[in-house]
Amino acid sequence: MSPQTAAYRLVVSLLLGAVLGLGYGFLRPLRRRSQTLRDLLFVLMCGWVCLYLGFGVCQGDLRLGYLLGLLLGAIAWEATAGQLLRPVFAIFWQGLGKLAAAFSLPLKKILKFTKILFASGEKWVTIMWNHYRQRRPAPGGNKYGRKSKAKENPEIADSPHGASAEGSG
Repeated sequence: MSPQTAAYRLVVSLLLGAVLGLGYGFLRPLRRRSQTLRDLLFVLMCGWVCLYLGFGVCQGDLRLGYLLGLLLGAIAWEATAGQLLRPVFAIFWQGLGKLAAAFSLPLKKILKFTKILFASGEKWVTIMWNHYRQRRPAPGGNKYGRKSKAKENPEIADSPHGASAEGSG
């Protein structure tokens, strides 16, 4: 390998390391809220950079010096521009959080209304079930749970006209 090719690959690895440092600085404010998401995104970024460096730039001839170039590039980025951009990234993520909260407010209201609707529906079903259980016929009674007038009053039962004999007498 020629020295120019080695120098080119080292410079590219330093630049890709700076990109990794930029990505880490961009994801750093997420540390408090969702550390797992931040770490997963950073690992995916590192994997993509290593694959690109190994196969795209070095054509499969990856050496330890190039990986050290990635590390040095990330450290150099963090020591220089990373310090300056840290507040900018924090403001960006805070603004994004406020924007997400503003867009989720109508959804929260709809979900709150739906919760009230289901709770009142559940109460309605409970009330209807309780009324149904109370109105079930007692043994020997009619469908409303009362005994018929003929069973209560034996005179009506003996009459040939049933209930109408009571009113005619």
